[in-house]
Order: sequence, then structure tokens, then C-alpha cells
Amino acid sequence: MIPLQNNELESIYARTLGAGMRSIAITSSNPGEGVTSLAVTLAQRHLLANKSTLFIDLNSDKSEHLTMLAADGDIDLGASLEPQILTDQNESYALLGIPAPMNRKVNLAWRNPGTLERYLAIWLEQFDALVVDAGSINRSAQALIPAERIVAACEDTLLVVMAGVTNEPTVRYTCDRIVSAGARLAGCVLNECHNPSLKQELLRESSRIPAGFDKYKDKLNRWIQANRLLSLEI
Repeated sequence: MIPLQNNELESIYARTLGAGMRSIAITSSNPGEGVTSLAVTLAQRHLLANKSTLFIDLNSDKSEHLTMLAADGDIDLGASLEPQILTDQNESYALLGIPAPMNRKVNLAWRNPGTLERYLAIWLEQFDALVVDAGSINRSAQALIPAERIVAACEDTLLVVMAGVTNEPTVRYTCDRIVSAGARLAGCVLNECHNPSLKQELLRESSRIPAGFDKYKDKLNRWIQANRLLSLEI
């Protein structure tokens, strides 16, 4: 998961969906950089703003990260494109969305020219915003739809970068591919799950304070959150 603080999430939201974007694709250079995490978080935040939001799962990097609460058997293209309640394997959230197709026939139908664009237009008539989990740019040739096609079909794109893992040349190459596809790159989000800040580390350590010391724990957490030095971005 991307360790976003409330102010970081609000900043990302304010520059994207909060600024009036109606369709945004989330992508990365490689699998495992936090694309799904950010896409789900942004969709949830837009729902809190009382905006109807559809989450579209086109990420073939992962295996059934999102599942239907009421799963059917074999689904045809029409059924798979009906909004359904989606959740993760732990049922930690629920979103109205389009599940990733699970059979070869539906996958091939998705690849037909114009199919993605046609359905995005239909959904934009029904919802205030679409959040698309596009998966990674550098993924298998067997992918459902090339990520470049997905980002080009959406109004804007956010690129997730795993700090300490994805190097600068890879990020530059990915940005070039996004722009060359005709997509608009709204910005990059740095996933620092492997490089937590001092503030995050202090909050994590404070969570270990044993029961019975809640008074002191709450006071310490408030001090950490309010400390200007710990809040500085380097």
C-alpha cells in the first residue's frame, strides 16, 4: 500500500479529480509499484466528496486482487461491463466498479479497436468520474489491453513510482511512452513504502505503546503530527 498522509492525499486529489478531471488512469513503470492502492484510494476520496465514481479494473499485473462480492460463473462481455460491487480479498472496502475480465473470450473482445473508448464514453454519461487501474507500462505482451492505450483513452494520467526501486532512466522512458501515446501526464506519485519518513517511523513506533498509556500515546501522536520540522518535505 502507498503510505499516504491525509495532506498528501488531499494534495493529489485537489490536483486531479478535485480539480474537475472526469477520467483518470493510474499506471507505473513496472508491476508492484502501488497502482491499485492509489486508484482505490482516489476513488474512495471522490466518493467522500459526494461524487458518483466508477472504478475500472484493467490491471492484468495482479491476480484477482479485486473480486466480485456476488460472483457469477462465465461472464460475457456485456455482463462484465455492468457496474458491480468490488472488494479486495480481505473485503476491506467496497467500490462500484468494472471487474477485470477473467476469461479469454472477454479479453479478446476488450482488444477490439474502439471498445475501450466506446465504453468509457458510456460510463462518463452515468458517473461523475472514472478511475482506471491501468496496470504497468512495462508488462507482459499477454496483457489485457496495452497500458498506453488505456492512458491515452483517459483525460489524465498519474504515474506511480516506487522510491528506491525504480530508477530515473526507467521513469523517463515510461514518461516518454505515455506522452508518445497521446496521453496527458498529470503528475507522478512517489511510493515511499520502502523509505518511510521520520514522521511515519515515529508514528509507527508510538503505536507500540502498551495499553494503559493511551493518554500519553495520544499526546505524543498529536505532537508528532503538529511538529513543523517533521512535516517538512525534503
